[in-house]
Amino acid sequence: MYLNNRTVYLGDLAITGLDLPMDSYQKLKRTELERGAVESLVGKADPKHFRILLAHNPKYFEEYARWGADLVLSGHMHGGLMRFPKQRGAIAPDLSLFPPCAWGTCFLKKGSAGKSSLRAGERKVHLPLDTCEMILSCGLGSHTLPIRIFNPGELTVVKLKGQKKQR
Repeated sequence: MYLNNRTVYLGDLAITGLDLPMDSYQKLKRTELERGAVESLVGKADPKHFRILLAHNPKYFEEYARWGADLVLSGHMHGGLMRFPKQRGAIAPDLSLFPPCAWGTCFLKKGSAGKSSLRAGERKVHLPLDTCEMILSCGLGSHTLPIRIFNPGELTVVKLKGQKKQR
């Protein structure tokens, strides 16, 4: 099943696949998604469900949080192609330097603008309800520059655990 700008519902879970236009992947050119672009592609986020957004390009995390995603599963950054000490990615696939989140887990308050509140790799066990989490996989392949320096490939496994409903 392909979730190209579609949502499937599994009980209290809504899984949405986002397929962005190719111009959102331009190199050496700063491209932004217009406010409301995610909603125009996939529709409104249903607040009655836990919303997982599958979005290949993490560059637009702020817009994903603004849309209402609870969890974003993403990739594209390949861990920053090269990593420095403290696990910071050095080069993004669009050839920008030191992306704020190149791998790991990033957090952002839903509906807000601004930078992610935590750097990649940091974890919190309990997040506030108004927080969007993004799990950003390094993946197994390479990108424009076929290098991975101090940056091993990974296969990310996400285990979702629900809470019992209160009666």
